[in-house]
Amino acid sequence: MNRPILMGAAFALALTACANMSTTDGGKPLASSTLDDICATAAVRCIDVVVQNGAITQELDADFTGPNHLILWRLNPALAPYTFPDKGIELKASSPVPPANEFNCRPVAQRHLYFCSNRNTVARTYTYTVTLKDAAGNSISKDPRIINN
Repeated sequence: MNRPILMGAAFALALTACANMSTTDGGKPLASSTLDDICATAAVRCIDVVVQNGAITQELDADFTGPNHLILWRLNPALAPYTFPDKGIELKASSPVPPANEFNCRPVAQRHLYFCSNRNTVARTYTYTVTLKDAAGNSISKDPRIINN
């Protein structure tokens, strides 16, 4: 199977898996085996976004080698009211400007998942902002890096 078809299939499966995410009584996510299988493939990187005490708490840097990756930032639906806004993942202006179409990003799965394709055509480090909003419209954010090798 060629890489573009694999990437498209992985994205379609990720959308399906995220649409079917549910939680346990304890508020922790029940991992979707389909999404976990997708996250285990070499071309896909899943990053779980963790919020504690109103802040994004974990390191979100991601290192990529080789072309054509799919990045999925996952937000546990049990963390409601947090969701990804339209620009939930945004490359910073102070970062080197990426080549045209290097990244293609958008929120999916009731805004609990954010998807970016990363063509990785130029070896650079890009700073980006991950932003979440609560039901009242208040934002929290963090500025990690995408490292393309």
